[in-house]
Amino acid sequence: MYQRNYYTTEKLAADFLGAFIAVGKPQSVRTVPFCIAVDASPTPRTRMPDAALPIVNTLRLRPLTKENILYYYFPLKGMLSYAALSVNVMNPSIAIKLLPKRDVTNFLLLHTVLGTTLFMYSRPHLKAVPTNKRVAYSICGSVLFSFGSVLVWAVIRSAVPRNQGLATALGLSSGLLMAKLGYDYIENNDSLAVAKKN
Repeated sequence: MYQRNYYTTEKLAADFLGAFIAVGKPQSVRTVPFCIAVDASPTPRTRMPDAALPIVNTLRLRPLTKENILYYYFPLKGMLSYAALSVNVMNPSIAIKLLPKRDVTNFLLLHTVLGTTLFMYSRPHLKAVPTNKRVAYSICGSVLFSFGSVLVWAVIRSAVPRNQGLATALGLSSGLLMAKLGYDYIENNDSLAVAKKN
């Protein structure tokens, strides 16, 4: 029989992750909307292999091939740099505390542009475009997205009260929103290109 315990939003992610970190405990965990369901049975259960764990499937790890490194892992690193860039622009005091003698803004911006460029270059709707135009479109789209995001964060930062926690949350949430909208836009173009080809 399952016992359902409801958590606050702040504790949900931490408790969910902690359930997977606990190894050897006689509990199996499954997710349901807005709650964690825990099997309270005292009977020991066999541990699932790592490949079957939901957290591993969520990461979507891929083999280290040339294609995956260029068009999956580099874009993934670019998105991590994009998230760090949002925090750095909205709350630069964090970067100053970590690296007081170095400005990491250009470093994060460069990796964001590189990752986004490779992501756009690999998309199906650009595969029929000549290589020189494909590279130009990818770089242009990446620069507009990255520098446009920095401009949006600068405007938000000037408009909100000087609160570090609020600024960091707004930076991350607005970055996530812009990245999701950009991804959906590209996915829509890909689907239209594939449908037109068929």
